[in-house]
Amino acid sequence: MAAYTDARALDAYGVYAGFVAAPMAVANLLIDTADAAIRGVRHVATVGANAFNRWHVRRNTMRELAALSDRQLLDIGLVRGDLEKVVDSLC
Repeated sequence: MAAYTDARALDAYGVYAGFVAAPMAVANLLIDTADAAIRGVRHVATVGANAFNRWHVRRNTMRELAALSDRQLLDIGLVRGDLEKVVDSLC
């Protein structure tokens, strides 16, 4: 992230850049740290949401296939014992 001060701009106001350089460096470090923390939280939330979506799709797929009769499952080339393996490969 770019520094929020420009030495020439400070000089134009009669402020010696050395007086604000250290506090601004600390402020920039804090801002960079906060940005990194926000990115980390966003990543964790995204991973959690993706895991929940996969679980939800798997659960609904399993429920729909389990509701079919054995004859209907045979019509689509499945047997009840293979449902978990088939759903795992799809989701």
